[in-house]
Amino acid sequence: MSRRAAVAKSLNFFSKEARDCSPLNYYHLFWIFIIASFVGLVLETVYHFVVFGGYESRVGLVWGPFSPIYGCGAVLFTLLSKGKLVERKSRFIITVFLSCAFAGTILEFMTSWLMQNFFGVVAWDYSDHFLNIDGRTSLFFSVIWGVLGTIWICWFLPGIIRLIDRIPERRHALVTALVSLFMLLNILTTFMAVGRAYVRSQGIVEQSQLDAVIDRLYDDEFIENTFENATIDPSLNAAE
Repeated sequence: MSRRAAVAKSLNFFSKEARDCSPLNYYHLFWIFIIASFVGLVLETVYHFVVFGGYESRVGLVWGPFSPIYGCGAVLFTLLSKGKLVERKSRFIITVFLSCAFAGTILEFMTSWLMQNFFGVVAWDYSDHFLNIDGRTSLFFSVIWGVLGTIWICWFLPGIIRLIDRIPERRHALVTALVSLFMLLNILTTFMAVGRAYVRSQGIVEQSQLDAVIDRLYDDEFIENTFENATIDPSLNAAE
């Protein structure tokens, strides 16, 4: 395959024809992830300010105002709805609410479990909540996930898809590719930065030039200030 043909094929992946086949394609799901990661962070920051008072950094990545758990939640809810507008009748809304509450609960539990068991990170603890599951999620936040998912599917999703589709045809492929690359690097860098913070907490010095660069750019002070709601405790890592 020639270089020009390879480029054309990759751009076709983002083409209008590919998008029109179904809203459940990479283009829409990626931008849903980005939008929800930002909006979810804003909502969580406001919630913390109202309930606990004061500002606390609630970001989930080292670069930019993003909280990926909300992006993953929005993508999950979109997949549950199959990208279609759900009829706003009581029996459908109840079904949507229960489905989203269950899916959100599983997502929150698994996210907490993975962070703790592979990185020794605890970002939230609901042990004092009524009907909590190992402190990783609770009935209250299951209801919150259900409400957020219902609002997303029944009211916001069609408008979000229309908003995404307003990106000019000749620009969206390049923009999506560039932002995708940025988010991939963002996620990888976050994993490396948190991983190095975990290793440093055990008193292990850098083993390579890359470790030294990460330690310089993302030292303990940076980690503490960026992920204020998270703590790193090696004793919590069950993978070792």
